[in-house]
Amino acid sequence: MDNLIKQIEEHFRIDDMTKNTRLREYTDARAVYSYILKESGRSYLSIGKELHKNHATIIYAVKKVKNIKELLEYAKSLQRKTKNPHLRG
Repeated sequence: MDNLIKQIEEHFRIDDMTKNTRLREYTDARAVYSYILKESGRSYLSIGKELHKNHATIIYAVKKVKNIKELLEYAKSLQRKTKNPHLRG
């Protein structure tokens, strides 16, 4: 997991995602990390302990990433449809 943490921290240009701050770069990094761990089968409680956060915070973070993922998938499907001349209005 250390490699994953390092990659996420580099992407968001932060030094330590467990830092107790509400800056967006940190909250987004924690959300992405939480989502990946939850998708791999980890419990909300264990993820929260690792990030020094309440399990409810982790639930919210995972839902946030899921919602963004769903929106992106929807946008991609619309983009594909609009490339099809028969579907243009």
